[in-house]
Amino acid sequence: MGRGPVATGIPQGSPLSPILYLFYNADLIDTIHTAAPGRVLVTGYIDDICILVWSLSAAENCRLLTRLHQKAEVWARRHASIFAPAKYGLMHMWKKGVGARKPDTATNIPLMLNGVEIQPTSSLRYLGVELHENLTGRAQVDRCRKKAAALVAALRSIAGMTWGVNTLNLRRMWTAVLLPQIAFACSAWRTEGAYGMKGVEGTARRAMESIQYQALYKIAGAFRTTSRSALEICLYVPPVSITMQRLSEENCLRLHATPIESTPRTAAVHGNSMATAHRALVSPLQRLELHLSRKRIDVAKVERIRPFAVAPWWMPPETHIASTKEQAIEEHHRVIRAANGPNLAIGYTDGSGTAHGVGASATTSRGDAITVLGTLETHTVYAAELEGIPIRACAHPQRSSGQHTVREISCLVEAWRGIGCHVRIRWIPGHVGVAGNERADRLANDAANTPTTAPPSTILLSGCRMKLRRIAFEHWTQEWADGEHGAYARLLFPLPTKAIFELHETLPRAASSALIQMQTGKIGLPGYLNTIPRWREEQLEANPLRDPARCSCDIGNQDTQHVLLTCPGFTDLRLRVLGPPHARTRLTWKDWLTKPASAVKATTFILKTRLLGQFRALPNTFQVSRTGSR
Repeated sequence: MGRGPVATGIPQGSPLSPILYLFYNADLIDTIHTAAPGRVLVTGYIDDICILVWSLSAAENCRLLTRLHQKAEVWARRHASIFAPAKYGLMHMWKKGVGARKPDTATNIPLMLNGVEIQPTSSLRYLGVELHENLTGRAQVDRCRKKAAALVAALRSIAGMTWGVNTLNLRRMWTAVLLPQIAFACSAWRTEGAYGMKGVEGTARRAMESIQYQALYKIAGAFRTTSRSALEICLYVPPVSITMQRLSEENCLRLHATPIESTPRTAAVHGNSMATAHRALVSPLQRLELHLSRKRIDVAKVERIRPFAVAPWWMPPETHIASTKEQAIEEHHRVIRAANGPNLAIGYTDGSGTAHGVGASATTSRGDAITVLGTLETHTVYAAELEGIPIRACAHPQRSSGQHTVREISCLVEAWRGIGCHVRIRWIPGHVGVAGNERADRLANDAANTPTTAPPSTILLSGCRMKLRRIAFEHWTQEWADGEHGAYARLLFPLPTKAIFELHETLPRAASSALIQMQTGKIGLPGYLNTIPRWREEQLEANPLRDPARCSCDIGNQDTQHVLLTCPGFTDLRLRVLGPPHARTRLTWKDWLTKPASAVKATTFILKTRLLGQFRALPNTFQVSRTGSR
């Protein structure tokens, strides 16, 4: 490594800071671990250090912490650092729940350090997570409630029922920005499936569902009485409990995919011996592993993904990607015509995925080879193509799923270089027109359709994620089908569908709100308002002899379907907006509210009737169009 001058200090926020802190804190962490082996666990991120000790009493823990702090002070003097005990936090943790033994001694023992008394608290925040003394996750749920109030207020400030940001953009804010803040580190604090924690689990689930509901009805511009499940379908946002379970399981897989897995493995071995005697002492990581095993995902077989697929100085093989398919085929034919000599070998590779499995193939003038990788639940077609040395992955190896195959390829390339071979890779899109490609495609399909009973030795992280997403969608579909609420929307959307993106993509805010109200049946028309006791009482008080839900035409109740298709009071408007009768008869009630072009007409019609009080402030020139113009 070369030498050069280094200026003192680095800019604030530099990406070097976390890396440098790893070296800076290493001695401190090692010193504390060495002082009490087997009785202390130290974690640190930059200047946030957590020292976890365990024993049979809080008093013994405080004595051990005092001794460890004295060791840390020696390190501080040597490194010109100053600790501030007044800013320390102390918490005595003990598991609360059915089957867990309660402490026999007091748990309110303070810690004395350099004349500063540190009183224990019931919760502490560490790296963004509120830790509770009983390990229930309740403190984090309370914090999520407070944070959600601010987030929903932010949504309210940028959009109302008839104005503001487009509905789909609001949805993106929730799913991509706000929900991740609420679900942060959920794999650590959620108690889903924990023994003896049903009460806490139910409280947390209801709190999370309430948080999502508050956000969704603001995003949708819907009535507050609209069911949460209907809003989730109309906005294509999965139930938060399903989402958080999937995120937790994906995080568990990510931990097992990291090459630095000694800490989780050691903790699992230690935890298994304790959990055998106490079911209440099963850790969140162990619970997630159990959930994954029930879904037939063996975490022990998950691939290992390193920060770097190859050494930084590794030189990739020569690669070439033509700008067009025709150019690629022409260059291929030119290479074939120029190819000669006994030391030249040309090969073709491909990958394929079918319902039966995933396979890869390679064909050369010296023979063919196929391999069966597994199923679509354990591998991907991309991984199959990796077996055939895909050009992009070899040119720029990344930290991604399937990396282990790229590492094997790099080793082969180096071996070929070692014996004087030059490796060149060309990408030819498609199969037709290139005999070698066509044969590789047939062989890959044959490999994918070859039955195999041997379980794969390694399963891809990306394949596991795809499986978890599929299971989550199936769970959501079943929950929606069996639900007690949202019956009106269920007639329109029997299954969760991404078609809602097409409906709202270019609609103005007011039009999207009106459309969702029509889809859920919760809309400002007497047919629905009559179900609200206060409104019904007011109408009966004004006119006791008339049914409040009845339309002025006296043909039926004034609901969306009646106004849109039947009411004679809007015949002319119906003709201008919805089209002639012979064109309308081809469309069902479901078509009017679920097909993009028809939904635009239906929304335009309902707004132009001026029956909806909250939309009467819209100008007469307001237009609902596929271009989103007003």
